[in-house]
Order: sequence, then structure tokens, then C-alpha cells
Amino acid sequence: MARPAAPDTAAFARAFTARHADAIDSKWIDQQFAQFARLAPQLTGSGRSVFDVCSPSGPSGPFLGSGAMAYRFTCQRTDTRYYAFGGPSAGRVRQLEQVLSRLGWGMFTSGTPAGTPITLPVVDASPVTTSSGPMTGKTELKFSWAERGIQLNLAIDVGAVPPALASQGNTYIVAVQRPSLKGILSHLTAERPHLLIVSLTVIYAQRLPSQ
Repeated sequence: MARPAAPDTAAFARAFTARHADAIDSKWIDQQFAQFARLAPQLTGSGRSVFDVCSPSGPSGPFLGSGAMAYRFTCQRTDTRYYAFGGPSAGRVRQLEQVLSRLGWGMFTSGTPAGTPITLPVVDASPVTTSSGPMTGKTELKFSWAERGIQLNLAIDVGAVPPALASQGNTYIVAVQRPSLKGILSHLTAERPHLLIVSLTVIYAQRLPSQ
């Protein structure tokens, strides 16, 4: 059987459908963070990271065809915001969950993901109302926090951006914005010595094999 043609991830990522969906969901993400900031004025914005990437997967079996259409394509955007805060972390986490609940998020589950190098606590949330999800894709929210700036490791914490900037292999990088550790730490003060990390990921475009 002939080997499938290499997937043209760049063509899928640059197509109008993917670009339009990305623009819509990027606007929705910005609106979510704007509402979050309005409802949590005690937090001080300290930085941001963005990682927008499209990648193929497959083929994994003999019945997926022999052309480029045998591959699944997935494009997702992760937008992460960093905030300085003061007061006991436990109290702030409860306040944060209350704020997120007002934005339509719920089903909070906590725990450091197994099999990952992450050492900070992580809480996952899911949209529980139709208004809390984006217009065109699937989404997830994670948040984490550090008691002190010295605990931060932006290379592995929630919202980490992979070290490779350029597209590699069949992966196509749409957008990258790295967080500045120096900039984030500059917002930590004696009154606000802790850091909150809130990360939104949206899968804004997908194509299944043979679609």
C-alpha cells in the first residue's frame, strides 16, 4: 500500500475557515479575560502568553486512505494571563471560583496533573452554560498559583509555551507570545506577593480524516 502523502498543515491553518474561527474565538477569549478582570479588581495584571498551533495526527491504520485527506488536523489557541494578588491563597482561590462561576464555568477539579513536571497546584474548569463556551470550538480553563515568585517555572507551569518558536515537521505555528518572567515578577510587591495563572485553551478548527 502506498504511503499517505505528507499532511499540508500550513494550508489547513491558513484557510479562511480556520482563520475566521481563530479570530472569533480570540475575541471571545479577550472578552472572557476582560469580564474576569472587571469582576476581580483585587488582581493586578502581570503578563500574558499565547500559543496558537495547528498539527496533524494519523494515519494510524490501513483504512484511512493514501492521500493527505487521511490525516486529522487540529488547531488550538492557548491564551494565559498572569496576575499578582495578596491575602491568603485559599481565600483568593475560593473568590476566583466564585468569579468564574459567574462567567459560566464550573465542575472545578484540583490536583497536579500526573506524569507532568508541574509542581504548582492546578484547578481545571469546564463551561457549564452555553454562554460560557466560545462560538466555534471546544474549550477548557485551567488556573494555578504560586505563593512566591521563586516558585515560578514558566517553561513547565500552566500556559507554558514550548521552546521551539518556528514550525517543525508538520506542525504549523500560527502565533507565539512568550511570557516575560522579569515583567511578571516586577508586579509582585509586599502587598501582592503571590501569582495567579489563568489559562484558556480553545480548539477552534478540526478536520477529521477524509472530510
